Amino acid sequence: MPHLLAHSDPSFALLLATLRWPDDDRRREAIGRAAIEAIDWRRFGALAVRHRVAPLAFHGVNSARVNVPDWLAPLSRDVGRNALFCELGIAAELTRLQSLFGKAGIDLIALKGPAQSLRSFGRFGMRINRDLDILIPPDSCDAAEALLIDAGYTLVEPNAPLRGEARHHWLRNHKDMVFRSPDRKAMVELHWRLFDNAALMPASTLPPAIALGIEPLRYIRVLPNDVNLRYLCQHGAQHGWSRLKWLADVNALLAGCEPDLLRRLHKPEGDRLDQAAAQALLLCRQLLGAELPADIAADLERSSRTRCLARLAWNEILRSDTEEIEARRFGSTIKNASHYALNGGWRYWTEELRFDLTVTPRRQLASNEAGRGRLHGWMRRHFSSR
Repeated sequence: MPHLLAHSDPSFALLLATLRWPDDDRRREAIGRAAIEAIDWRRFGALAVRHRVAPLAFHGVNSARVNVPDWLAPLSRDVGRNALFCELGIAAELTRLQSLFGKAGIDLIALKGPAQSLRSFGRFGMRINRDLDILIPPDSCDAAEALLIDAGYTLVEPNAPLRGEARHHWLRNHKDMVFRSPDRKAMVELHWRLFDNAALMPASTLPPAIALGIEPLRYIRVLPNDVNLRYLCQHGAQHGWSRLKWLADVNALLAGCEPDLLRRLHKPEGDRLDQAAAQALLLCRQLLGAELPADIAADLERSSRTRCLARLAWNEILRSDTEEIEARRFGSTIKNASHYALNGGWRYWTEELRFDLTVTPRRQLASNEAGRGRLHGWMRRHFSSR
């Protein structure tokens, strides 16, 4: 397949090479080839930080024995050490919360976070983790919120406990609430569904959780492998893959996937492509060197819709450069519009349209524009001053 996602930035090319997995000769050779070019090491570091992949990027540079500036070597060691200690602390808090929730009779499933570090890379210290995402049954929200507050957590989003109609609207329109730990070192996102769009991977359709060993003699409950991979693809796609961290997680999982699982992932109904998964597979293949079965690669090549979605995501990543996409004018526009192309069905589209027209995005709630949707906020940000 011709390369669809071209760029001419040596520093970005080196970053992409370091995000390959597993850490084998192919990865080290790719890093070595990319490092031959003139690298702007400060830009390389800024890109790694922006995409939250600094531990994995520096690990790759060290694994390939690339000569780096004297000032960068101690920084790369500190990045890896800090990531490891942070993940160990968050993993310990996760097991503590699972115990607390279990005693209260609340089923808890760990999403992403330290569990994903083990599933993707087999170890801690390769990823940046700033919060804990946990999924609970929708009917356990009241009890779970009270439990966290009793444990010393502070509610951040919303900024105060909601009751009555206000609480009903929050649970209807959003997927989670956010809490800050007593020591302010961890944030907990308490999910009652996986996505704001309630028609996307609804909790009622999820199979039972499985156990994952997180430390000696301790286990946490996680989504089954195929469901977790689909969730990661949808999560990254909903965010326009604006951080390469999400793509690196998926790419690392692909290396250990059986071909049949990949086929079920990208064609769950046997003939129609899952566009979020297809977009992720094409991005991983073109950017991170993922090796895919020939029939899957051929499907990706034939689908103009998949190629378009991949190009849109990649162009937005390049355009945002070292900034978050929301920091640029019209930065999140294509990402939000792509939601309609990623998934189909009248329920999904109705929910997406309802959110765009009537639901105030969380970062705009401080303006007290209740009932104003994402589209209104977009128009106000980009045109109200003109």
